[in-house]
Amino acid sequence: MAVKTWIATYDISVDRSRTRVARLLQARGHRILYSVFELSSSDRDVAGIVARSEGLLGAEDHLLLVPICGDCRMWAAGPGLEPSSRTFVVCGP
Repeated sequence: MAVKTWIATYDISVDRSRTRVARLLQARGHRILYSVFELSSSDRDVAGIVARSEGLLGAEDHLLLVPICGDCRMWAAGPGLEPSSRTFVVCGP
């Protein structure tokens, strides 16, 4: 089972649900920003995250998981900033 790098982000209004989804994501990766995580997971693992999260999301809530291919993962920095292992530029196909 191939492991990919994923960027996961959420917008969840209920504190308890948000905390539970954050714990699911943090168990499989690390937090980059408050509601953004970098995961190293297989498609199957991500499907499990989605399945566990579905019951926690309200009608207006969102969970987005985006795979980042090796070609799309490039180091980037703004003016005066050093490149970081946590900085991504997402390119198209």
